[in-house]
Amino acid sequence: MAGCAIAIGACANVCSEAAKGIFQEIKRHMRYVFVYKKNVDKFEGKMKLLIAKRQSVQLEVVTAKRNVEEIKPHVQQWCDKVDEAINEDVKKVKDLEDKAKNKCFFDLCPNIKYRYQLSKKAEGAAAAVDELRQHGVELGSVGYRNVREVPEAPKNFRAFDSRKEICDRVIEALKDSTTSMIGVYGTGGVGKTTLVNEVARRVQEDKLFGWVAKATVTRTPDIKNIQYEIAESLGLKLNETESGGERARLLLKRLKEEQQRVLVVLDDIWASLDLQQVGIPLGDQHKGCKILLTSRNRDILTNQMDAKKAFVIDVLKETESWDLFKRTVENHFEDSELRSVATEVAKKCEGLPVAIVTVATALRNQPIYAWNDANLQLQRPSPSNFTGIPHAVYSAIQFSYNNLESEELRQTFLLCCLLGHNARTEDLVRYGLGLRSFENVNKVEDTRNRVLTLVRKLKAFCLLRDSYSDDRFDMHDFDCDVALAIASRDNHAFALKHKGVFDDWPDEERMRNFKMFSLSFDSVEKLPHELECPLLDFFSMGSKDFDVEMPAKFFEKMKNLKVLDLLKMKFSSINLPTSLRALCLNQCVLGDMINLGKLKNLEIFSLFRCSSVTLPKEIGQLTKLRLLDLSNCHKLIISAGVLSSLSKLEELSIGTSFVEWDLGSNARLAELKDLSGLTTLDVCIPDADIVLKDLFSEKLRRYNIVIGSETGWYERIEYSRILKLKVGTSIDNLGDGVLRLLKETEALYLEGPEGVKIALNNREGFLHLKHLHIEGASEIQYIMNDTAAVDRIAFQQLRSLKLVFLPELISFCSKNKSGGSTSTPQHESALFGEEMDFPCLEDLSLRFINVERIWHNQFSIRSGCTQTLTNLSITGCNNLKHLLSFSMAKSLTHLKSFDVVGCKCLREIIFTEDIEEDMISQIFPKLEVLQLHELPNLTRFYRGSNCEFPLLEKLIIRDCPTFETFISKTTVVNEIHIIPSKWPSLKRMMVYGCNKVEIFASENLLSFGESTNQQPLFWVNEVTFPNLEELTLSGNDIMKEIWHGQLRAECDEGKRCIVFTRLKYLKLSCLPTLASFCLGDQIFEFPALENMIVTACPKMKIFCRGDLSTPQLRKVISKEKRWGIDWEGKEEGWWEVDLKTTVKWMFENKIAYCDVRLSDTSELMKIWSRNPQEILTFKYLEKLEVDDCSTLRFLFTLSMALGLPQLRELIVKNCIVMEHIIIEEGSDAQVANKTVFLLLRSITLESCADLASFYQGSKILECPSLEGVNLSNCPKMFTFASAFSREKRIEMIDDVDGGNATRLSKGIAHTAFFDNTVAFPRLHSLHIEGTRELRKIWDDKVTMNSFCNLRYLKVKDCERVSNIFPFNMMERLQKLIFLRIVNCDSLEEIIGPQGLNSNESHAVTATELRPSELPELTLLSKEEIPLGEVVFNKLAYLKVSRWGKLKNLVPSLTSFKNLETLEVSECHGLRNLVTLPVAKSMVLLEFMKITDCQMLEEIIAFTSDEVMDGIFFSLWYLELGGLPSVSRFCSGNYKLGFPSLREVIMRQCPKMEIFSKGELSTPKLHRIQLTEGEYVGLWEGNLNATIQQLFKKKNVQNCEEETKVSL
Repeated sequence: MAGCAIAIGACANVCSEAAKGIFQEIKRHMRYVFVYKKNVDKFEGKMKLLIAKRQSVQLEVVTAKRNVEEIKPHVQQWCDKVDEAINEDVKKVKDLEDKAKNKCFFDLCPNIKYRYQLSKKAEGAAAAVDELRQHGVELGSVGYRNVREVPEAPKNFRAFDSRKEICDRVIEALKDSTTSMIGVYGTGGVGKTTLVNEVARRVQEDKLFGWVAKATVTRTPDIKNIQYEIAESLGLKLNETESGGERARLLLKRLKEEQQRVLVVLDDIWASLDLQQVGIPLGDQHKGCKILLTSRNRDILTNQMDAKKAFVIDVLKETESWDLFKRTVENHFEDSELRSVATEVAKKCEGLPVAIVTVATALRNQPIYAWNDANLQLQRPSPSNFTGIPHAVYSAIQFSYNNLESEELRQTFLLCCLLGHNARTEDLVRYGLGLRSFENVNKVEDTRNRVLTLVRKLKAFCLLRDSYSDDRFDMHDFDCDVALAIASRDNHAFALKHKGVFDDWPDEERMRNFKMFSLSFDSVEKLPHELECPLLDFFSMGSKDFDVEMPAKFFEKMKNLKVLDLLKMKFSSINLPTSLRALCLNQCVLGDMINLGKLKNLEIFSLFRCSSVTLPKEIGQLTKLRLLDLSNCHKLIISAGVLSSLSKLEELSIGTSFVEWDLGSNARLAELKDLSGLTTLDVCIPDADIVLKDLFSEKLRRYNIVIGSETGWYERIEYSRILKLKVGTSIDNLGDGVLRLLKETEALYLEGPEGVKIALNNREGFLHLKHLHIEGASEIQYIMNDTAAVDRIAFQQLRSLKLVFLPELISFCSKNKSGGSTSTPQHESALFGEEMDFPCLEDLSLRFINVERIWHNQFSIRSGCTQTLTNLSITGCNNLKHLLSFSMAKSLTHLKSFDVVGCKCLREIIFTEDIEEDMISQIFPKLEVLQLHELPNLTRFYRGSNCEFPLLEKLIIRDCPTFETFISKTTVVNEIHIIPSKWPSLKRMMVYGCNKVEIFASENLLSFGESTNQQPLFWVNEVTFPNLEELTLSGNDIMKEIWHGQLRAECDEGKRCIVFTRLKYLKLSCLPTLASFCLGDQIFEFPALENMIVTACPKMKIFCRGDLSTPQLRKVISKEKRWGIDWEGKEEGWWEVDLKTTVKWMFENKIAYCDVRLSDTSELMKIWSRNPQEILTFKYLEKLEVDDCSTLRFLFTLSMALGLPQLRELIVKNCIVMEHIIIEEGSDAQVANKTVFLLLRSITLESCADLASFYQGSKILECPSLEGVNLSNCPKMFTFASAFSREKRIEMIDDVDGGNATRLSKGIAHTAFFDNTVAFPRLHSLHIEGTRELRKIWDDKVTMNSFCNLRYLKVKDCERVSNIFPFNMMERLQKLIFLRIVNCDSLEEIIGPQGLNSNESHAVTATELRPSELPELTLLSKEEIPLGEVVFNKLAYLKVSRWGKLKNLVPSLTSFKNLETLEVSECHGLRNLVTLPVAKSMVLLEFMKITDCQMLEEIIAFTSDEVMDGIFFSLWYLELGGLPSVSRFCSGNYKLGFPSLREVIMRQCPKMEIFSKGELSTPKLHRIQLTEGEYVGLWEGNLNATIQQLFKKKNVQNCEEETKVSL
């Protein structure tokens, strides 16, 4: 009973608790009925707030769109969700509210059901609405500027049927693999340029070409400009100092190495153009490079340029002309009267687009009487003296010119025609100032603004057009022709346009009437003595060469001249009219400029790129000067007081032309303070210490200021306010003037501050900064310091950020909310924290910084930085293990280029541990280029299940040895269905040096996961690479198969068909384990494959087992052309019926064994050891490397070696018992007396201890192609080719050991290394090192024509050699350039006496000589070698060190007339360096360094007390150090002149109390430094007096410091 009671009690408790729970649940639901009104009110309140926020965001969206901004995706998504919530939630709540108002039970009771539903729905909707509103608060900015992906259609291009048809035909021709050059021709102004621009746009848009380069050729081509235009399009930087040939080679290499297809457009060709001279590859040189030409003449294209196809562009059809006319004039002509006259006007344009556009533009919005007047004017004929201009075109342009709105605009147009094609806007500014062409402008900057406005208007009138850069403009030929005709008629102007050939000067009467004269010609023999042009106010003339000299009185009768522009002319003196206002002497060779002080009216003066210019004090008399351009001048000198005298100067451009401020009589930097009106400044100040606090004027609006060295800043930037600081301390120490400029700067470069942990202080921010580059600061921990209480640190306009070589960098900002602070360790902080904001950043480059994280994990959520980023480059950041979080990667929606290079610890690019695998889908939606280089620990790109790169065109993975798979899938083994990656736009892929990749691509196949744990590089299907055009797989030691597996969904006959629709280029190289492209039985089709390369794939037996189709392929290349190496002018290829048969044949014939390496452990060594004759089956062997073979005594018999006809390179290393490379056996007796290795080019023998000779036998060894021989550490090698057998040589060595050296003397000791048993006619490089048995290199029996091409010779550690070459070898060594001799203990002379009595004389031709460690050598050449037979008169570089017995460098009669650099060190027996005659011959010597010679007493030996005429050196650098016996440079009473000497270093010369006894001149030396940056404060006016004073006051004998005398 007790038990029952207990059970009943328990049941009661349970029931009681259940009842309570039921009651609470009923109560909770009933609450909705009672508070429904409160929930509805709350929902309506929340909805009103959301609607208000939605309206606010909409206003921001409208504003952003008005500012041509794109709406950010998350903003648009929020707006869509809000609109959906407003429409749906309000409707649902309203419907329920209406239902809830209806009562039940005959309107007696409220409707509890609907009230309940209404209340619950309102409560949930209110929460959702409130969450949406909160998200809206966090939206941030709504828009961003989108970068145009593909060039827009040309402004005047219309898709007319006639034009579209030609455009389509041209594009189809460009797709044709057999056609490399295509032409388009037609009359001028018909639209050729517009058409090819549209073609270029379409091929880029359709991804047919990766690069399009365009250049305008013109009537007389300027090769240099063409090269620069093409190079700029390709992103290639060419230097001004490079020759035309060097530029061509660089351009050719850039184009040939480009893996993407390239279209080169050459516009406006008038005659045959040498493409090789430009640097454009032809035909088979690069099949991916197509050339599109335009010309007015079909014959030029087809006959002279050999274009295979030429398309004519005719005038527009009448209906097309009318349509273009209506669109341009923006009128449909509903008025019948206006339509009638407009039709007549349009017909007079004769279908020529240029005429239609110019006339229609001029008549836009004009009244009817203007149309009638235009119709009348268009009937007037063009002038008879200008041929080649169609009547309609001349009339149209003349009419358009007449209708320009002002005379100022018309004169500007005429002035533009004198400048020609691609003219600089700046030239127009200077000409306009000089001619007073512009009204109501007084300042240079105002004039520039006016010019830019006028140029913009002329472009709007279609009379000017854009050029290849923003600072230039261009003109159509017809516009220029008509303008010249008008200028000739109305302004009495004469111009030779387009740099044509100048025949003769106009007659005197015409010259007297000219007002403007522009002449540019390629060459002229002589200029007239003078020209009488009393009315002339503008004169421009240029020459291609610098050898045309201006007569002294040439300008004497040009009394009215206002503007003079001369290019590349030569002056002995300058005598110019005083009426000049603008004088431009660009790239001229100038003489005396004293007379320039007379030009009191001069306002513009330019000496751009002139050489050796000394700006005299008389220039200071030009008190009206407003613009002075001295940029890019070489060896510019500005005298003190000149700049400060130019009180009205507004713009000063010096750049790096002059950097020697405050030295001697040079200009003082403080003079810039006196230029109160300066608004533009381009200057370099190498010494930050001389920068005054208030140096820079507050009026500066445009500047390029460099403080410190500009070395290394090669980026081209287009900003108007640039500041470059390369200083050793904080920039705060540069003063308020620099800091003020910093606030206004658009581009800031900072390099090398020492002892600085924070690069920049925030202060008032960087409101104008667009480009920031910080480099080479070893102690910087933070870029900027911010102590203000702000949440966001914004660089509102920053577009480019580059941080380079900052090893201690912790974070961008010292106030880093991700955990970084001034005390945070480097490895714990992210470079960019949450507080950073870069809303406009497009380009981010990080190189060699050691942070472990670049972005905080939540950085992208708040920052707008990633929304605009288009280029991301990470290089050498060795602490990075993971680069991007998944959320960060998803935010890079505009990224186009992504490079990661040399990050040693990086394991994966995208870090995805914080997300589920199936979340990975489309990332980097606009990425076009992805490159992963030299990442030794990278294993994958990221981990996930799927990815898509919709626009990626180029993928390169190079030298990533641990890279296994692009996307790592962790569930492969049990996975049945894996979604393949998608690469819809990928065109070019290269995978090189990824040794963990066994299989390139695998289809979605379970069996692969079951058979191996190794994942493929890519999971694929038949449509993974639909647009792939080029595939390169190279440098992988374990890859066995390219394409693995087949899908379950099979096609015909149970086999899977895989089509590579667009693949044109397939390269498989250095894949030693590759067995096949595919081991399965799939069907492969390659309908577009044209080029296939298979090299060093020795195990590739078959291409595939299934059917194979390659209809375009005609050969498989096994050997490629190499840059700089001539492979008999063509690539070597094979073809046997089809690809499958060819691959099988190549395997059977061992074609892959063209590059073989033998060692004790190699598989091929077993073949070699078992049957050496089997090597004869390697008949295509080109390169053989034998390394660490411990059993081989020889490599080949003679017959074996001759069985390798293709051998080009032979390397033998570390073979300790090998005695000969080739030996002659009894069976070789039938071989001809001459042994020829026809193609052998290079021989390297290294560390073979027993090697005695290369060849042992009785035949002559001839190698007609041999170019290089490198012998290193083969101590027993005494000759190259020897008749001694091994036994005979051992016998002689035994005799020596027994004390009898006689037979050795007759054998080895008298044997030359090279004699008449070898013939090497092409050898140009010879390196002999560590051959102790070597006695002589050559004897007097060398084979005819051998060694005649030797250019480089190095002999080192040959302890028994007595001389380098005999005298009679000089005749053969006429091409020797470089000679280096090191550590040859027995060497007594460089040139031996053999053949000294020869009647012929020959000079040592070497330009560089480096002898060192030669203890027995006493002279460079001996006295007994007579002058005229051997003199080192071509030496440019001589470095002598550690000659123990050297007493005099060379005999007195030796000439060093070409010597530029001389270095002598540790020659303790040397008494004096050179005699007076030798010193006088060194007229080109620029660099001399004499150090650590204990016995040296003077540099120039004293021979006579007679006062000589003088010795003048070109030295700019002289160092004398560690010379305890030197008392002076020269003790003779000689006159010494050092006009260029700027630096002298003297250390540890205790006896030197005077430099020289005679007269001494060093005009560029002005002060003395004890150590760098520490000045003595002593200068006695000349070097002699200064050294004397230092000797007395400073006790130089005991000084251990370095004394440096510099400019």
